[in-house]
Amino acid sequence: ASAPPPFARVGSVAPGGPAAAAGLQPEDRLLRFGHVDASNHDGLRALALLTRRSEGGTIPLLVLRGASPLELTLSPRHWEGQGLLGCLLHPV
Repeated sequence: ASAPPPFARVGSVAPGGPAAAAGLQPEDRLLRFGHVDASNHDGLRALALLTRRSEGGTIPLLVLRGASPLELTLSPRHWEGQGLLGCLLHPV
């Protein structure tokens, strides 16, 4: 199956945050965030909801880095920075 289209771009990644621990990098493009993809992200609201529901657990990610799809595992949690992710996401 071909990968879904990207629906969000990683802007900045905070050092020491959950996104950095997962291996996310600035300019990575999100193809899938758990069950959320380009068809159902609802202005990224579905992503925020899933993040809150998954606190303390894990979310499988499929990202596009350059031309290569990459599977990562994100563990949303409270840390010294803001939010549960530690990265800025922009809709694409």
